[in-house]
Amino acid sequence: MLEKLVYGYHNADIALNCGIILRDAARDHEAIVKQLLSSPCFNLFFDLVELVNFDVCSDAFQTFKELLTTHKEVAAKFLSDNYANFFSRYTVLLQS
Repeated sequence: MLEKLVYGYHNADIALNCGIILRDAARDHEAIVKQLLSSPCFNLFFDLVELVNFDVCSDAFQTFKELLTTHKEVAAKFLSDNYANFFSRYTVLLQS
């Protein structure tokens, strides 16, 4: 279900609703953040924040930020385990 919500960002009609659900779930449940960070669909956020639709783009970035800042221990472990892959994509994101 979580992956379906992330893929929901590709449909502008439901993207903002999917983002709200993902952020609320991330705030309340550490296990959901852990699952999303370890899922291949997490990499979609690097592409989503570069979408043409500003509302969807900014909402996706807010969700991306929420996943990496809400549960700091989970995020720290994820970043430690995936340092090279994450920061190579993150650098491209910062330059966009």
